[in-house]
Amino acid sequence: MEGLLDSFDLVNLITIIEESFQISLSNEDLKEENFYSIKTISFLINDRLSQIK
Repeated sequence: MEGLLDSFDLVNLITIIEESFQISLSNEDLKEENFYSIKTISFLINDRLSQIK
């Protein structure tokens, strides 16, 4: 993620994800590899959504 998102951007992205999908991301979810690409972010969101259904 170096050079793509700074810490403020990442906090904003996490907030948008949590509010938009009504999920909570744990500290374990906040690994760099989960935010490497749109695809990995999508996998993270889908995984969290599947846990609440």
